[in-house]
Amino acid sequence: MKLTRLHVAFRTGRAAEPAHCASSCKGTPKPIGARVAHLRRTSRTTTVDPSARASIRQGLEDAAKLKETGLKTRLDSGRPLWDCLKDSFAEAFDANIDKVGFAREVVSHLNDIPRDGRRPAEVKTLEDNFIALLSDLTDLLEDAAVSETQRRREKRMGRIVRGFLDDYQDGASRTVADSRLREIESSLDDSAAHDDLRIKIAALRRDFSLRTDPTRTISDFPTFRQRPEDLTRQERLANQDPDIDIGPGY
Repeated sequence: MKLTRLHVAFRTGRAAEPAHCASSCKGTPKPIGARVAHLRRTSRTTTVDPSARASIRQGLEDAAKLKETGLKTRLDSGRPLWDCLKDSFAEAFDANIDKVGFAREVVSHLNDIPRDGRRPAEVKTLEDNFIALLSDLTDLLEDAAVSETQRRREKRMGRIVRGFLDDYQDGASRTVADSRLREIESSLDDSAAHDDLRIKIAALRRDFSLRTDPTRTISDFPTFRQRPEDLTRQERLANQDPDIDIGPGY
């Protein structure tokens, strides 16, 4: 897509509109690109006020100031694309360009291009890039949702363990300990990592006879206290990205 064509949508300022379209242009302001495209069409089929025609002509002449070769030269320096485009725009028109406004006007310009028939080859490239971008964004959002779910589950498990250890520092009945382990199990999902946690919880019940004579206190309580803490540590290691420090689990 030629930069000179795109710039019609990017140039700042409001082009004068012919009197005959005043009623149709009322209401929500249209993007500059849509207004210029409308003026182009009407200038071919109707009598346009000389000042409006001059504004259109000036806009097309201004567009030629933004040279594709100049942008390519800046890109060869290895700088980010947006920085190069912003500098080229500022040099050509002594004005700033906004990312959001730029994106909106690109979409507006694309909407003006017929979907059937001959289309610029660059449009297909741009559409393919957008498809790839949206696919990557979708993957990032899904990964973020999974990470957030894991974080909340880990925090919940850590709160259960920390609450038990804070409330029962010297000893606890087997019934109370078994109840806390059931709460931990309810926070687990069907992943392989959590299957391993379930096995360790079952071993904890068996090793300390939590379901045998449940009213009795747990023997060797200091050793028992360490085992739930080991569960939270294993949970963190199972979910932690090796490149990200997610902090403590409680």
